[in-house]
Amino acid sequence: MMRRSLSGTMPPADMNRTIVFDLDDTIYLESDYVQSGKRAVAGLIRDTVGIDLAQDLLDCPDNFIDLACTRAGFPASAADALIWCYRLHFPDIGQRPGMAALFDALAARGDRICIITDGRAVTQRLKLAALGLLHVPAYISEELGATKPSPVAFQQVMQDFPGSAYFYVADNCRKDFIGPNGLGWTTIWLDPGPLSIHRAPPDIAEHDGNRPGHSIGTIEQLAQLLLHEQRMP
Repeated sequence: MMRRSLSGTMPPADMNRTIVFDLDDTIYLESDYVQSGKRAVAGLIRDTVGIDLAQDLLDCPDNFIDLACTRAGFPASAADALIWCYRLHFPDIGQRPGMAALFDALAARGDRICIITDGRAVTQRLKLAALGLLHVPAYISEELGATKPSPVAFQQVMQDFPGSAYFYVADNCRKDFIGPNGLGWTTIWLDPGPLSIHRAPPDIAEHDGNRPGHSIGTIEQLAQLLLHEQRMP
C-alpha cells in the first residue's frame, strides 16, 4: 500500500529534477551481498585448505568469520584476511525487480539520477560495478569524509547539479532522511521488505527530522509516485 504523509507534497511536474537513491537495501538487497560475501570467503578457504564451508557459512546468522577461522584451522589473527576477502570480493548481486526499468523511465523523462551511500569506497564501487551502475554519479561516505546523517553528500549533489527539485529514496529512517529533510528535499522511504539487514521503517523515527515525506511499499508504487506526471513541454 502506498502511504503519503501530510507533509509529503511533490514539486511541480515541469521542474528539473535530480532523483537520488540510497544503495544498500534500496537499489539491491543487502542480504544478497552478505550471501555473496560468505560464498567468497568459503571459496578462499576451499582454495587454501581444501575444506568446503560454503553451506556452513551461509547457514550462520552472525559471526561467520569466527566460524570460518575455527573450521578452517586458522588462527584468530587470520580473521582480518577473511574480512577483507569479504569486503573486496566482486559481488554476485542484482538490482531489485523493477528498479532498472524505473531508472530507464526516469532518464527518458529527463531526470538526473545519482546515488548517495555510506560505506567504503572500493566496496561500494564494486557493488556499483556488479549492478551495472558505474555510469551513475555516486557519493560515497568514505570518499567524502562524512556519513549520514551528515548533510555533506546532499550539499555536494546540490552543488554539482544546481537548479533542481531534489528527491532522496532510501530505506533507513534512523539516518537517511535527516540531511535531505533539512535541505528541503522530497524524501521517500522505500520498504526493503522482510529480508532487510537493518530494517528501520518510518514508525521507528525518533523525531520529524528522521521521517520521510512519503512512505512507499513497492518499486511499482515508487514508479507511480515519480512518474505520475510527464514533464510539461
